[in-house]
Amino acid sequence: MRAPPREKGSSIARVLQIIEAVSRAERPMSPADLAYQLDIPKPSVHRLLNQLEADGYVQTNMRGLIVPGD
Repeated sequence: MRAPPREKGSSIARVLQIIEAVSRAERPMSPADLAYQLDIPKPSVHRLLNQLEADGYVQTNMRGLIVPGD
C-alpha cells in the first residue's frame, strides 16, 4: 500500500516513516520498496538507511533487504 501524496517533509519525519514501515512490515523490504511505499526519492531513502544502519536502528540482511535492528 502506497502512502498518500505528501508535501515535502523533514528528514526527521522521513526517518520515522522508514522506521515505522520497517517495523510493521510482514517481510523484509528493499530500499526501492520503501521509496515507493513512502513516496520518498530513492537517493534520500538510501542516505537515511545508511545513517539508520550505522546507528543500529535497521540492518541489511544477506539479500540486501532491510530489517529492524537489534
